[in-house]
Amino acid sequence: MSEEKTQAVHSVIIERRRKINMSGILEVRGCDEENAVLQTTEGTLTVKGEELKIISFSIVGYYTIFELYTVS
Repeated sequence: MSEEKTQAVHSVIIERRRKINMSGILEVRGCDEENAVLQTTEGTLTVKGEELKIISFSIVGYYTIFELYTVS
């Protein structure tokens, strides 16, 4: 199997500065109300905000979906 097929595509979609949909997340290294540190297929990603909450985390095949939501 080629490297492209075994490695999930990494994407980040921010909706109205309140909801963040991400794919290609390999590991959640840490998450609190102000920071989320994620290991992605493209390297480490740090999301900073206020009142961050994980609302969804699912793995489907090679595709990982991760959603953060902020109340503020």
